[in-house]
Amino acid sequence: MRRLHNQQQHEVMHVFSRLFGADGKLNTCVVPGHCDAVLRVFDIAPGRARKSTDHTFTSRAEFVKVLQTLRRGARGVVLETPERERKLAELHAQSLAAGGPWRLMPGARPWLLELVDKSTGEPTPLCDRAGPHTGRLAASVGEALPLQPRAYRQPAQTEREKEAAVRRLQVDSEAAQRALVVAAVAATVAAAEAAAAVAALIELAEKRGQQLDSLLLPDIATHVERLRELGLGDQAEAFVAARLRLTKHDVRPDVKGGWEGGAPLTV
Repeated sequence: MRRLHNQQQHEVMHVFSRLFGADGKLNTCVVPGHCDAVLRVFDIAPGRARKSTDHTFTSRAEFVKVLQTLRRGARGVVLETPERERKLAELHAQSLAAGGPWRLMPGARPWLLELVDKSTGEPTPLCDRAGPHTGRLAASVGEALPLQPRAYRQPAQTEREKEAAVRRLQVDSEAAQRALVVAAVAATVAAAEAAAAVAALIELAEKRGQQLDSLLLPDIATHVERLRELGLGDQAEAFVAARLRLTKHDVRPDVKGGWEGGAPLTV
C-alpha cells in the first residue's frame, strides 16, 4: 500500500538521519549500548525459499561496507570497480538518510533494520522496507480492507471511478473543515483560543503524508482535546477523520478485485 510505503519512507529518513553521530559511530540515543544495530536483508531470488542475511555494524563506515558487500553479485549490479562500488554505497547511505530514491538494498532486496539486545537477543524493529517478509504489510492491507472469507477484497475501479471517489473525499474534507471553522467563530467562550487551535489543527492535518505520523499525532491529539474542552470536539474529530481519508486516497493495493477464501493469507 502506498500509504504504508509513504510512512515507511518518512520512518527510514527519521531513523537514518539520526542513526550516526558526528564521529560516525552509532548514536546511543537511537541504538543504546546494550543493543546491536542489525540490518536484515531478504533474498528475493526466484524459486528459492525465503532466506535472509544479518549484518551487524557499529559505525557509518561499517554500514557503507555492508552496502558494498551487498552490491557484489546483486541483481542488476555488474562490473563495478572498487572505487565505483564504494561511491555508490556512500550515495546509497546518503539516500536513506535524506529520503532519496534508493529505498531498497542493492538488487532491489527488501530489508529490516532492528535493535537486538546483546543479552537476550530480543529484536526491536526500527524501520524497514520488508514488504511481505514481515507481517506489517499484511496488517496494513487488512486494516484498510477487512478480509472476509469468499468476499471481494475490494472492487476494481476505473480511472473515472477513482477520480469521482477523490472528488467526494475532497468535498467531505472541505465541508468538515468549514464546519469546524464556523463552530470556532460561533464559540462564545474563549473564541480567540478556539480559532487559534483550529488553525493549528488544520495546519497539522495538512502535513499528513508529508511527515511521519508518529511525530504529528501527539500534537493533533493535543489540539483535538483542547477543542473538546471548548465544546468543539466532535467537529475537530470529524475534520481529522475526513482529512485523513483524503490523505489516504492514493493508498490502494496495487492489485484489486479477486477473491479471498480458503486458507487465510500468510506472510
